[in-house]
Amino acid sequence: MSSQLCAVCWKEGGSACAACKSCHYCSKACQKRDWKSHKLLCHLIVAESERPSPSHIRALYFPDDKPNPELVWIPCIENSEIPEEPNVPRSEVTMDLIGRKAGMGVKRVDWNDFRKKPTPRTIEICHRDTFLIDESPPTASLEAAVSHHGQAKFGWRGPLVVFAVSVEEGPDDDPINRYVDATLADFRSVIHHSLHYENKVEEIKPDILALARAMGIGMVMSSGNPQQAPRRRS
Repeated sequence: MSSQLCAVCWKEGGSACAACKSCHYCSKACQKRDWKSHKLLCHLIVAESERPSPSHIRALYFPDDKPNPELVWIPCIENSEIPEEPNVPRSEVTMDLIGRKAGMGVKRVDWNDFRKKPTPRTIEICHRDTFLIDESPPTASLEAAVSHHGQAKFGWRGPLVVFAVSVEEGPDDDPINRYVDATLADFRSVIHHSLHYENKVEEIKPDILALARAMGIGMVMSSGNPQQAPRRRS
């Protein structure tokens, strides 16, 4: 996200938060609108531990059993063989956070449904691939953050790890996707996505959802909206 874009309304020319310097606001009004969720992580940025190594990047962690999100350092693998992806977060570290018993699914968000235009920066949401059938609880820390701004339209379950991806111009018009430190502007993007993700849901028949559970298919989609497969009765 551009360092000068307001995290709330995306206007240019914002001033950085005086405490964390991790996002910008175009006005006191926008900063006040964001404060109830921003304060959950602002003090953690200020007191953040030293980067463990140059290859580590900051990610946002949303546990499903705690009320607040957290900041975590994730090591990356330098990927010199693929210029379009120069660094990749170590999947085993991410899976330790979301749960190794479940596979890992990834959702990249680069479009804002409310503003009907691309997001200033891409975020990547890593989740349990089977969160719809493994009885994962709602992502409590994300729900709490979103609740300060409205009702979520997209309900995640289980823990989440969110990365920030900087998309840069590369040779031969191939974009370079570089993982970078997540900021509190990216945190606001996660909230935006949860609030405004649009979906027109057609009802999925219970027998189809039950079959998905039996086959171990974690995500059942209808027009982009995930639905919870019913529990199998013993």
